[in-house]
Amino acid sequence: MGLAAERHVLVYHATAFGLPVGKLSLDFSLDAEALTTAVNLHTTGVADLFEPTALAASAEAGWEDGQVRWKSYTLDHVYAAKRRITWMQREGAGLHSVITPRYRLWGTPPADPASIATANDPLSSLAALAAAVGASKACTDRRVVFDGKQLYSITLAPAKRGRAWRTSAGPLPGPQLHCALRYKPLLGFDPEDVPKKPIKDADIWFVLPQDRQIAVPTRLRVKLVLGALDIQLTKATRPQIAIDTESPAS
Repeated sequence: MGLAAERHVLVYHATAFGLPVGKLSLDFSLDAEALTTAVNLHTTGVADLFEPTALAASAEAGWEDGQVRWKSYTLDHVYAAKRRITWMQREGAGLHSVITPRYRLWGTPPADPASIATANDPLSSLAALAAAVGASKACTDRRVVFDGKQLYSITLAPAKRGRAWRTSAGPLPGPQLHCALRYKPLLGFDPEDVPKKPIKDADIWFVLPQDRQIAVPTRLRVKLVLGALDIQLTKATRPQIAIDTESPAS
């Protein structure tokens, strides 16, 4: 791929109806061989009163024919006094997974092996999206995602309103690209989880610093029945990656 090593450590805060509801940290890095991503999330404020949630996830992917292809994914998810651990590993065109506790139902219809083979895990899909926007400088990308049960797609398209480009005034300086983010359930969803009305596009913004290959997501805004869920970047660091080019002494 000819990519230089690059790492980003990002912190986001989430608000809903103007109130704080969560904090998310994202750590991802890429080079010519691999792409790794880790995320931690926990609810805060009023969200803890209704449905406290915490998760930790990590993923590893590689490059195949110029495209991101995931290798492994782990998720530890605590929600509504329940806990589920998901571990998945890709083996060629197949998938090996351990999910504890296992799902009682697998959706109607469930995700089939052929469809799963076209997908990446959620974190590798996010990193692939950021890499694609960084390379194209455009809101044109689609990813199929599999989380262990549900298969869905996320698609970037030009934003329907507002300026496409503006200058970022947040933690990361540089030109900022405004896109529409479209979510579409595909397979593995229980009937009660499938929206009865079309899902409105979310808004997502990326900063494209000149010295970086990854477009960093700086804001995600999802419309709710009343108001919106707003996730904004509040802190960004770029740790140095030390590469030893000397052979070890014999």
